[in-house]
Amino acid sequence: MLIVWGTKVRLREQGCRADFCEECLLVSKTIVSGVEQIGHLYYIPIGFYKEKHRIGECEACGRVTEVLPASSLVPKNVRCPEMMELVARTNPHLLEQLPTLADSIDVAFSAKERTYHVLENFSCRANQVLDDARSGITGWLGLLMILLAFPVAMAFAISDATGWVASVASLLAVLWVRKVLIHRRSTRILSKRLSILLPSSGITWNQLEQHLLNSGKSHKRLSKHLAKGCYMNLSLELSRLDVRLSDSNRLNFPSRAA
Repeated sequence: MLIVWGTKVRLREQGCRADFCEECLLVSKTIVSGVEQIGHLYYIPIGFYKEKHRIGECEACGRVTEVLPASSLVPKNVRCPEMMELVARTNPHLLEQLPTLADSIDVAFSAKERTYHVLENFSCRANQVLDDARSGITGWLGLLMILLAFPVAMAFAISDATGWVASVASLLAVLWVRKVLIHRRSTRILSKRLSILLPSSGITWNQLEQHLLNSGKSHKRLSKHLAKGCYMNLSLELSRLDVRLSDSNRLNFPSRAA
């Protein structure tokens, strides 16, 4: 079937705010994004995106929560300040609420449980990045195939054999370009996410790779994808991003009595 129609969903980053993450037990920067929907024809959007709700993603562990529409945030086009200033601008009552938040958590995550949840969040988000790259790139290349490949094949169809060769060559070229574009686009996004996740969570690359290998066939393919691209670019991303943890940009959650 050449024509595919349905609803396309995208995340559009809107800004950041300070919030408490119950999973990594930190007051950390939360990246706020709007969840928008639009109708599409063969993965090509038609009309205008409409925002359905907003979500926040913890920068340290990747935990996703819903953000109220009225919540304050620092806009995307403004440089995000240090943590103390971010708390004062976006969530000034957060520090006063920490004791209450401590009482609301029945059992704090152990180090092993926390590691598992962080890895699970990353693998789910990474699969979504790959799916988004596949859907968008496949749509445009599919349209290109329809507009260019078939006319080229028909133009060279002097004989049946020549037409088949031209058609197969065009298809293979489109599939190769699709693979390269998906790899480059998703690698750029995931390596940036890894450069934040690994230093802040204390998780090693070996732990991440082993988790993906034990999570099923789709995650095994993701592990292979990361090993080929993201890990090689990780040192470059670390040099570009400020991911050092300090008292000025991370507030430790108060430990609870045993």
